[in-house]
Amino acid sequence: GSAGAGGGGGSGTEFMRTLENAMLVGAALLCEHAPEALDEGLHALLDRDLDASSGAPCVRVGGRQLELHPDFRVYFTTAISAPRIPAETATRVVVLNFEATLEGLEEQLLSNVVAAERPALAAARVRLVAEAAEHRRKLTDAEERILGLIGSSTGSVLDDDRLVAALDGARATAAEVQAKERADADTAADVAEARAAFRSVAARGATLFFAVGELSRVDWTYQWSLAWFSRVFALCIREAQDEAKARAFQEDVAALRSAHDRQIIYAGTASVDKPKDPPPRDPDTPQQRVAAIRERLVRQTFDEVSRGLRAKDKLLFATTLAAHVRLADGSLDQGEWRVFTRPEEEAHEVGAAAARAAAQPEDMDAIAYVRPPWLPLRAWESSCALAVELPCFAELVPALGTRTRAPPRVAQDASPEGAGPPGEAEGAARAPAEEEEAGARASAETTAAGAALASHGRSSLRASLRQAIAVVDIATLGAGPGGAGADEAGEEALEGDLSLSQRQWKAFFDSPAPQREPLPPGWAELLRPAPAEGDDADGAAEPSSTLRRLLLLRALRPDACLALLADLIRESLGPHFVNPAPPTLAEAYAASEPFTPLVLLLTPGADPSAQLLEWARQHGGGGKHLQAVSLGQGAGPRAAALIESALSQGTWALLQNCHLAASFMPQLERIVERLPGLAGPGFRLWLTSAPTQALPAAVLRAGVKLATEPPRGLRANLRALWERAEELEFEGAREETSLRRLRYGLSLFHATLLERRRFGPIGWNVPYAFSAADFDMSARQMRQLIDNYDPTDGARAQRAAAARSHGKYGTNSVAPPTAEAAGRVPWDALVHVIGEVNYGGRVTDDRDRRLLRTLLDDLLCPEALDWEFCFCGGASAAHMPPAPTATVEDVRAHVARLPADAEAAEAVGLHANAQLASARHELAALVDNMAASGGAHGGLVAQAAVGSDDLLALAETIDSRLPAPFNLETVMEAHPPTYEESMHTVLGHEAARFNALLHVVRETLRATRKALLGLASMVPELEEVASALQARRVPSAWARVAYPSRKALGAWTADLQRRLNFFSSWIKDGAPKAMWLPGFFSAQGFLTGLLQNFARKDSIAIDRLSLHVHVLTVHAISEVPGRPEDGAYVHGMFLEGARWDRRSRHIGEARPKELHCTMPILWLCPSLDLQPDKDVYEAPVYRTTERHGQLTTTGHSSNFLFMAPLPSDMPPEHWIKRGVALVCETD
Repeated sequence: GSAGAGGGGGSGTEFMRTLENAMLVGAALLCEHAPEALDEGLHALLDRDLDASSGAPCVRVGGRQLELHPDFRVYFTTAISAPRIPAETATRVVVLNFEATLEGLEEQLLSNVVAAERPALAAARVRLVAEAAEHRRKLTDAEERILGLIGSSTGSVLDDDRLVAALDGARATAAEVQAKERADADTAADVAEARAAFRSVAARGATLFFAVGELSRVDWTYQWSLAWFSRVFALCIREAQDEAKARAFQEDVAALRSAHDRQIIYAGTASVDKPKDPPPRDPDTPQQRVAAIRERLVRQTFDEVSRGLRAKDKLLFATTLAAHVRLADGSLDQGEWRVFTRPEEEAHEVGAAAARAAAQPEDMDAIAYVRPPWLPLRAWESSCALAVELPCFAELVPALGTRTRAPPRVAQDASPEGAGPPGEAEGAARAPAEEEEAGARASAETTAAGAALASHGRSSLRASLRQAIAVVDIATLGAGPGGAGADEAGEEALEGDLSLSQRQWKAFFDSPAPQREPLPPGWAELLRPAPAEGDDADGAAEPSSTLRRLLLLRALRPDACLALLADLIRESLGPHFVNPAPPTLAEAYAASEPFTPLVLLLTPGADPSAQLLEWARQHGGGGKHLQAVSLGQGAGPRAAALIESALSQGTWALLQNCHLAASFMPQLERIVERLPGLAGPGFRLWLTSAPTQALPAAVLRAGVKLATEPPRGLRANLRALWERAEELEFEGAREETSLRRLRYGLSLFHATLLERRRFGPIGWNVPYAFSAADFDMSARQMRQLIDNYDPTDGARAQRAAAARSHGKYGTNSVAPPTAEAAGRVPWDALVHVIGEVNYGGRVTDDRDRRLLRTLLDDLLCPEALDWEFCFCGGASAAHMPPAPTATVEDVRAHVARLPADAEAAEAVGLHANAQLASARHELAALVDNMAASGGAHGGLVAQAAVGSDDLLALAETIDSRLPAPFNLETVMEAHPPTYEESMHTVLGHEAARFNALLHVVRETLRATRKALLGLASMVPELEEVASALQARRVPSAWARVAYPSRKALGAWTADLQRRLNFFSSWIKDGAPKAMWLPGFFSAQGFLTGLLQNFARKDSIAIDRLSLHVHVLTVHAISEVPGRPEDGAYVHGMFLEGARWDRRSRHIGEARPKELHCTMPILWLCPSLDLQPDKDVYEAPVYRTTERHGQLTTTGHSSNFLFMAPLPSDMPPEHWIKRGVALVCETD
């Protein structure tokens, strides 16, 4: 017998009772959905630690001594993909992997499709397999009988009659088997032919299922079961059959009608020949049926899965499917796809080494190629990587690079005083001193790399670069892209302007839409793949050059890759996969069964509760058809009772916020398992939850998932808001015309808030969950405030008069009729309720609060009532509002006609560069997710490329380059803390923090190396370190004790080395003339030290001081005369969202494609009661581009430093909407 138990974690009263019964009777116990680590109470049972002192074998389980039957067995199963079983559990159990394999699933699906399409042949195959097994049994029995008789025979075997009879019987059996096999040969051939015809369908299905399964590595909630996919597979076969039959029927009817029309029927004719029925025929050829099923299977799988995916992951899934399809038909090169799906940091490793090798040949007469001044460093390195790895791009470096005969620069070991990191901004020139420092760190490696490029000519360039890469290791990456002397060599390039090839490539690079531009002459032919050759060429699809254009754009203009990626999906799968329609509740409900839970996955800004309530009213005829409970602490019993009540009444149950009730999830899993036997036709279980691993895998796989998101895009958000609007909301209003105009401004304000989240930290420091409920409440209150406002009442009359003249909102330019209408609107109340309560109540960051008020003042102001008012986020994104008397339908039509520029970054107040940065980040996230999920084997191959030997070498290299920790006693002796100089205390604290970081890095690296060598156990903490090193990420164990940084591993280790060098120079030679602000572990401590020195010097309370920022005219540290008397010079800052105009000495609009601008040296000078000037912009200063930080125990943000007033010739509101800020380091 056997028993079953759900949630086999090893705890719980029900489980222990079932376990005890199974142990007593000797049953086999199956424990489903077991966790990765079993309960410690089961260890004695699993160890078979028996006690036979009482006569019967007993074992202690859960504190009780239980008798153990010898036939008892226990089995644990888990629904977790690739579980990480701890060593203490793995040594006590036998681990078997029953996960489906690609080949096994293909055979299973092949049997299913043949059974559906050729049932007779499928039955014949079953018969043949059974007969073959019976034949093998008969022959085996005869063989064993003969061997037994021979073994027991004592005399001559020829005299043994029984043996002779057995031999005769075996001979007859063999003859019978052979005869049957010959008779079934034709049937077996037919079966093999049918299976071969439909094998491509099974292969496509198996590939799709594994593509779906890999999504769980991206997000835990993306889980689908094999049972679900089997239903989809069978549905596609049935629909293909029905479609073929319907098409055949229509063709037959058309044929009959045509035959009937050709007959001439005369009056009085005795009879008319009846048209004959068409002979039975197969509606499709096997090739047509296979193509129909494959196409339908891809589309049906995409539709089912994408319903539960967020918008960003729909593109990931569509790309993965397109790659699977193209790789299967041979029109996509596996090596090229592997390069495209490679993470950015891995590509940077190859590119940085190749760029250094190309720029520094040892031979004086060798041809070197350096980065042209118009091409960003990262683009040049990526181009070099393409030239190294793919033959079709071998000519890219000579085409882009500047050819030079300059000899290699010999780097010196000495580093300049206070040298900081090289310029990290794309397109930003670096100081010569910084270039020399970068070259000093890479001199040893680039010497060998330059030797590899000593050969002449372009033909050997690619091979030389390959050889050069072999001598460069990751620890040198980030030391300075381009290598030492790259810019200097560029200055000494051959005389003359840009070559013809460079001008053509520069025009391509500068194009606003390079994905639509033709390639420079000759390159279209170079990138066109060669057609397939050989016997398989006839069945292979035509190779596409789109992937190679993608590779080129990812190197030069990654912001344009997403548009071209959509083209690849469109030509591979069809337009349906590029812009799928948003999923609806009706679709999810139609795909469900009464026992199927419907899981609504929540995202910030989306709340489907009201939508679901309306759907329940329409479906059930009343609001009581849906009963809801919001989960939280102690809400589990109420939720269970609600489900039982809905089951008995046949209504719907809604459990909201399941992510807040992790303790209730195991009980919910057991409830869902019982639903198939309890749920009636009218019952539905709805669940809402944010993405969380608390949701049981069994619930996710059994349910229908629906991702709820706010619309994407300004027009889509406006359309969604006005689709819900009704004319009743405006009828009878006291100021109907003003209300309609302000309602449109409010909707544009709401859409702007949501759309800015797409641009990351430059849009909002914190991605707030503004929802439609905020808009609805603000719209209702807007009407109430306007209807109840009396401008003639005392103080209100004065404010109205101010609004009509030149009041707070600047209505001097407003026409008199509009000014009169503006006086009848309570602007102060509107701005306070909307900006401080409804929307502002969600905002926690002070800089974000400033931005929200600025946007609100732009869109809800007296000028908005003017008929000629223009909503303008930017010059190219301006648009006129609808007419003041426009109805709701008119506004909907107006929104539909908005220009394409309404979707641009400028429409929400940002610079056009923000669009480029957003596209780059989306592409990077897409590639990282593909690497994590192994999309079309891209990530799997990339991970396999880094083995344990490479990890060992990487860990050893990083460890060997770590310097010794600072001697804190020596630091204190050389720089003793004094009352007058707080910087000595700051230096001591910095040294102690870096010592702690070095200790963690060194210890984890050495422990990881031991674990990789098998000398120690690979505990989860070390496994995370190894995984991070393999992915070229900073391990979380390091990040927890390190300074804030968003750099990848190579750049992070180089940045750590620069910081240590900076403080070593300070300790040895004294304080530098200019401080490298980004290099401080605690920049807040350094700034506090500046204020403290000034306060102690002049006996001023420190809380009365603030920092005044003076922007100097110099960029190089060598040009600084000396340390200032008060404050400090700092360098290493970058301006994000704008640029520093060196001529006019104020901030200006950023140049196209320039995301960060290097700032000159700044003087931070403490000042008493500083009053900001009017012509300045208060720019926030952040440590990283993430901007948002955590509040530390000292009361400071881990990211925000201070506000820096920068001169400006434009209103501060312009730069506030631009999101302009100073950052200490880029990504």
